Amino acid sequence: MWVLFTSSEDEIIAERRKSSFSSQMEWILKTIEYVSDKNIFLIIRVHPNLAGSKANGNSYQQLNMIYRIKDILPQNVRLVMPDDQISSYTLMEIATVGLVYCSTVSLEMACKGKMVLVAAESLVSDLPFVYTINSSSSYINLLDKLVSLPIGIRSTEIMRMAFRFAYSLFFRYNIPFPLVRMLNPHVGVLTYKSLEELKIRNNKNLDRIVKIILNEESVIPTPTENDLIRTEEDENKWFEER
Repeated sequence: MWVLFTSSEDEIIAERRKSSFSSQMEWILKTIEYVSDKNIFLIIRVHPNLAGSKANGNSYQQLNMIYRIKDILPQNVRLVMPDDQISSYTLMEIATVGLVYCSTVSLEMACKGKMVLVAAESLVSDLPFVYTINSSSSYINLLDKLVSLPIGIRSTEIMRMAFRFAYSLFFRYNIPFPLVRMLNPHVGVLTYKSLEELKIRNNKNLDRIVKIILNEESVIPTPTENDLIRTEEDENKWFEER
């Protein structure tokens, strides 16, 4: 079983994602055509932000395109719509291959040790733990390689590289910033009232951000001596238990 995870069009447009395909829909149709005569069961998981109770707002144009292909799907392809009671994480677990346009689900699935193919510019494009499509003509060749994979295969090495990247991204690259309090994922409020108040607070994270902007510190902190003397023993033990 393969799972294709779509991305919401507002995400694609806002970030101006580059791709070897003219559109996400071209990629979806090309994938459907490929699996139509193969011994592959393909599930297309439509992005939850496209419509339904969890969406920020219905994307009618993209939704209409999805509905247009619904009636022409071969028997080995199924659609999972945004409000369907099927977890994307369950699909990741049972899939052998993940096909992703530009969603962060690519990193999440790689952290499970699964084979992931990325079709558009994303957080993990060209990193060694995913397959990245660099031309539409090479797409079929990549799919041909994935067809022969054992069902449900996991790779500890893919998992290791993905977790290392995720750790750097979330714990080393990102900086906690308590000077803004988020009411929800889209609305933030300042926790200070003046620039003078910032001086009084003496916030280390704010100081670090300023130093990065002024090129006085690296965006990702340099490893400490304790970091450098650590071995892979603890890491290997953790992955063995997964």
